[in-house]
Amino acid sequence: QACLKPNSVWKSEGVVQAAIMNPEMAKVLSTAKNNVQQSSSTVHEKNPSLMWQFGKWLESLNLPKIMTTAVLGHVGCEAVEVQLAFARAMAAEGNYDLLVGILRDCNLVEQLAKCIWNGLVDLNSQSAATGIEYEDKFNGFQLSYAGLKDFHSGLDGLVGLPDPNLFEAMANEHCACADSQVSYTTGNYGITTTSEIEWAFVAAPAKTPPSNLGIDAWPHEQESKCELDHFRNPMMMEELEEKRAETNKRLEEYGVSLMREEVMGIRLYTGPMFVKYNAVLRGLGSGVPRMVNQYKDLCQGNQYSTTLHVINSAIIKLGLLQPVCKLFCGMAGGKLPENFLEADKFNVRGGVEAAFRSTTTDRNVAMKYASRDDPSQAGLILELQQGMIDRGADLSWISMYPYEAEVCFSPLCGLEVTDMKVEGNILVAEMTVNVNMKAVTIERMLAQRYHTVVKMGEYEAKALAREQKNIVLEGTNADIFGPGLHDRIGNFGGRIIQIGCKTLEDQEPTHYNNNINFKQAISDLMNCSSFIKSWPSGLDSLAAAMQPLSLRHIDGIKAGNDGGTSARMDLDFYQPAELQEGFLLLGHGYQAVDIVLAGGSMVKQATSWRKVWALHKGD
Repeated sequence: QACLKPNSVWKSEGVVQAAIMNPEMAKVLSTAKNNVQQSSSTVHEKNPSLMWQFGKWLESLNLPKIMTTAVLGHVGCEAVEVQLAFARAMAAEGNYDLLVGILRDCNLVEQLAKCIWNGLVDLNSQSAATGIEYEDKFNGFQLSYAGLKDFHSGLDGLVGLPDPNLFEAMANEHCACADSQVSYTTGNYGITTTSEIEWAFVAAPAKTPPSNLGIDAWPHEQESKCELDHFRNPMMMEELEEKRAETNKRLEEYGVSLMREEVMGIRLYTGPMFVKYNAVLRGLGSGVPRMVNQYKDLCQGNQYSTTLHVINSAIIKLGLLQPVCKLFCGMAGGKLPENFLEADKFNVRGGVEAAFRSTTTDRNVAMKYASRDDPSQAGLILELQQGMIDRGADLSWISMYPYEAEVCFSPLCGLEVTDMKVEGNILVAEMTVNVNMKAVTIERMLAQRYHTVVKMGEYEAKALAREQKNIVLEGTNADIFGPGLHDRIGNFGGRIIQIGCKTLEDQEPTHYNNNINFKQAISDLMNCSSFIKSWPSGLDSLAAAMQPLSLRHIDGIKAGNDGGTSARMDLDFYQPAELQEGFLLLGHGYQAVDIVLAGGSMVKQATSWRKVWALHKGD
């Protein structure tokens, strides 16, 4: 066992006894003690739980599988259907001696010993046994991750909001910015290209590039870094649309679909543009000088905001189709930061990946990315476990490199370390992944102001009804305007707000992305609400001014059938017996927005149900 204080943890009696029984064991224990004294680690002192443990190592050898195969094979119960029945029968009818005999007869000790011995040999040949030893031994650049604050801010908190004119904005970001014609070279396949060229490769695909780009052929991979049959080729727009239609058919049951811009965005990401997109996210999200400088050099201030939102949206939608499985990501030369090695005050190891996290279902592909020519350089594989909610998106169907079997996660996902192990000269970090909670589709993102307006209208309608019910009319005013006046005003005003809201809802969601339209909608809602809330005090003032008069509330009689353009609302038809000449009638129109104080003996429909006119005799 590894230990903090080597001289205090050895059980002397056990060591002496082992030495008497077996001199070879005495030599083993003596060497182990010397090894412990030479490998004391300050990190161990901070967190003993990170030390290498024999029990956890045995678990990695998959010993239960060996035991299962040996025992069940010996008794002829390998079939899954009979395994439970055998276990119960063994407990009911068997005994301890029978079990010992089975384990002896199936040579289980020899099989376990062989497996453990091979594991020990491999362990001894490894350059490091733990993540901490690995990080101490190998050279490499320090990986950088964002924090929880960035996680909760979301993508719009990092790069701002997208432009509602998606295609035009994406074209501008790739073809009309400071970095658009500046060449750069990718590290994975060695392609030298520009943002403008990559946009044309996806948005205007052809066998040869457009003449305005000034190149004779599309940029291609270096043969030393990519096999010839894996070189990328343009995908004609017809094929892209066919693939989009096929995928949208699968998405129908989830009520979402991919837009053309989203498919173009993820295809761009699978090619050389991933370098710039991730440079933006890490440069803005990490604050690490190396990352910030890389962003400035590559992108020259271009944040690709709309493109990043579009890609993010596509990943969210495609995640609905992704089966849950383990995914792998390989990195050559990268070393995990301290917060991935030591637990924080919440007992968590991990961080937030600011950029898109590309992974693969093929472990061999990840191993290739993690391999390095210099044996002193670090090699790292992230082994990510998806969940019911936290899933990536399969991009292989639209990828420039489908053989990579790429599955991608949205920016600002959480990575939490569950275990670490060393395989040969590569550190494998097992992690769970948490998709960002603020990640939304592009439709939802562009409709944020629309939803704000609609929700505000719904709130005001409910608030009017609630507030008016809390006001009670007393004395003369109650006699004049009748019981339940404020209830009627509250409900009536709420209906007016709802009618206005229906008009607001009928607008296109992007209508309110225009600042003038958004401001006008909010202003109209607030003015309408304030006007309706003033009705009770206005009626109270009217009642007070009319105190000398004899006024009472009269319940009218509903008309039987007054539809049609020639309909009349005649006071004789309604027959209000109490109504005398000169009485004032508080009437209403067919539409809730029209309330008039009408005088005379007749209220007649004039031209439409939207207006009620007061007509005096002889006028």
